Amino acid sequence: MESVKSAKRKDIIFAIVIYLILFFGSFLIMSLFFDNPNFMIFDITVNSTGVFIIFDLLIFVAIFCYIKIRKYKLIDFNMTLTNNKKSLLLGVIVSVIIVLLLLIKFYILESNTEIPLRSTKDYILYFLYILIFVGIYEEVVFRGFMQNVFLNGIKSKIIAIILVGIMFAFLHIFSFASSTQGTLIELIILRSSNLLSLFCLHCLFYLLCKKYNSIIPAIIAHLAWDFVLFILYI
Repeated sequence: MESVKSAKRKDIIFAIVIYLILFFGSFLIMSLFFDNPNFMIFDITVNSTGVFIIFDLLIFVAIFCYIKIRKYKLIDFNMTLTNNKKSLLLGVIVSVIIVLLLLIKFYILESNTEIPLRSTKDYILYFLYILIFVGIYEEVVFRGFMQNVFLNGIKSKIIAIILVGIMFAFLHIFSFASSTQGTLIELIILRSSNLLSLFCLHCLFYLLCKKYNSIIPAIIAHLAWDFVLFILYI
């Protein structure tokens, strides 16, 4: 019979492997599409968003297959539908606070006056994309799976949260590459404030998950954060 210690070690190894695939896979995709969001393979036009969606789905499937094979329960990874109303309410309240803070930053602290104009179609498509492949996906992977694996496998909860927070922040480093030139070290230094913000977001989203043992509040808050950023900046 497998010992608890051995099981925890296997879980952490699997989580690290998944993260490395995510990290270097994202780097490879960003490198391929750095100059052009589309390129041809065997006379077929390949789009960067489509590639990321397929890549994310494969990671998604791998994690759920692992959970099934290890005979874990989804509730062990904050993937539960209990306390739905409370979870939804918490997510909405935090989302309102996030929106207000971003608006204060945009209009007051940065003295911006105009919001970039886009078509209704762009707003709808981006909303659906971040809902499914950012909000749900990242919360399942990081606050659901990885955070709980590290919490179970590492004695110090603080260290476990810090490690996953750093992992979450650095996974986004390549999204800054198109607007910031230089080496990886220079990119990290120049974007240190962004990385710190992402780390703090991870801690916030973790606390939201922990409240009702559900990723629903974090999904809603994550969705609000990304969508408002898209409206104001991207």
